[in-house]
Amino acid sequence: MMYLFLSLLLFVSDALASPGNAGGDHLIEFQASLSERTSLSGLTVEVVRLGSTKRIALTDDGRTLKDVPYDGVWVGSDVGAYSRTITVRLYGQQPTGEQVLLYSGVERTDSDDVATIGWRVNNVHEQYTAFRAPTSYPGNVSEIHVGLPLITAFGWGLFVLCYVGLLIRSTRREPSP
Repeated sequence: MMYLFLSLLLFVSDALASPGNAGGDHLIEFQASLSERTSLSGLTVEVVRLGSTKRIALTDDGRTLKDVPYDGVWVGSDVGAYSRTITVRLYGQQPTGEQVLLYSGVERTDSDDVATIGWRVNNVHEQYTAFRAPTSYPGNVSEIHVGLPLITAFGWGLFVLCYVGLLIRSTRREPSP
C-alpha cells in the first residue's frame, strides 16, 4: 500500500514539475542575422501552422523583448496552437520594394512551449539566400573568413617571436670557450 501511495505521489509531482503546455499556446521565435553588407531593408516570415497562414514582420529596432536594437539580428514571434511541424518561408525586402524568397521549408518544433527557428542570410553569387542556423548571432558569423588571414599572420608572427626569443635566451646561457 505504501509503495502504491509513493508511486502515485511521484507521478503527481512529475506532472506538476513539468510545465508542459496546459494553455495550448505555443510560442515560436524567429531570428535572422544579416551582415552589414546586406542591402535588404526588411524581413518577413510566412508561417503555415495547422492550416492557417500568418505573416510576421521581423524587426531589429529593440521593440521586441529579446531584441538588441540594430545588432543585425532580426526577430519576431508567433503564438498559436501547438503543431509538431510548420511550413516556413522567409522573405527579404530589397530597397526597390521587391520581395525575394530567401528560404522555404518544413520545420519541426520539438518543444510544445517555445521553439526557436534561426537563419543566416548571405549574399551568394549576387543573390540572397538564407541558411538554417540553431540561433542567430550579431554580425553574421559566417563572415569570420574575412579576418582569418590576419589572425593567421598574427599567430605565425607570435610563434616566430617566441622562437627567436628562446634562441637568444639559450645562446646567452651557453658559456663561451
